[in-house]
Amino acid sequence: FPLTSISHVETISCNENGFFPIYLSDRYGFNNPDTEWDKDSLEFLLIGDSFAHGDCVNEEDSLSGQLRSIVNSNHSIISLGHSGNGPLLEFASLKEYYPKDKKVRNVIWLYYEGNDLINLLNEKKSKILLNYLDDQNFSQDLKSQQNKIDKMILDYFLRAYKNSNQNKNELKKNNVKNYFLTFLKIQELRVNIIDRFFESIDSDFSKILSLSNTFLKKNDTRLFFVYIPEYYRYKNEVIIQNSSRKYKKILKIVKNLEIPIIDLKELIENKDNPLS
Repeated sequence: FPLTSISHVETISCNENGFFPIYLSDRYGFNNPDTEWDKDSLEFLLIGDSFAHGDCVNEEDSLSGQLRSIVNSNHSIISLGHSGNGPLLEFASLKEYYPKDKKVRNVIWLYYEGNDLINLLNEKKSKILLNYLDDQNFSQDLKSQQNKIDKMILDYFLRAYKNSNQNKNELKKNNVKNYFLTFLKIQELRVNIIDRFFESIDSDFSKILSLSNTFLKKNDTRLFFVYIPEYYRYKNEVIIQNSSRKYKKILKIVKNLEIPIIDLKELIENKDNPLS
């Protein structure tokens, strides 16, 4: 079960700002300059989804890139983030790719209120991922299997590309219909899953953070939890409220674990124009 992408390859990111950022993936398929892995000490290790991955922006404008601009160049900044990650995938990435051969000072765990809890539900369907929760010694030894990972993912892409060409005409006919169906399903998910089913937070979310914190403390590494609000919280305040995202409950869990919190929701909403 790969947790990353193809290594040492030019990778085209998403276009949200009128251009397609291109980055060269590192030795493990993450979005980092490969030389960051060779430095003796690691100042910040980032865990998260597309925010940690640096989607849709150039490397120097990503969170890890901005940290590199202000931190001593002798210390590395490494992101283990990947698009679509949720808490369980992030925990697995931490266990597999934490560089035990060097001093890691800080880990920044980026939590996105928009979909992290939904992602956790899906991730728990994987027996392999559940092994990370149930067995603290479990490992796939992914760092030593990058050649296998590269081939597996490339084969998958080629199959998907072939299938997409075969179904191109059919897809064109259904494109508009699929778009609106997808949009409606997303809206339904937001209302039904988040607001109704998440009356309480999945206990495995707390377990994941607790296991991560214990693991890092044993390695003398500090963990910081960053709460990232969703855009629609400020775009349409009627849809997104604190209760629907379980904001207070999430922060209570983190506080009870005595993990320092960086609350971007609070910082952003105190601006005159939060959407800016």
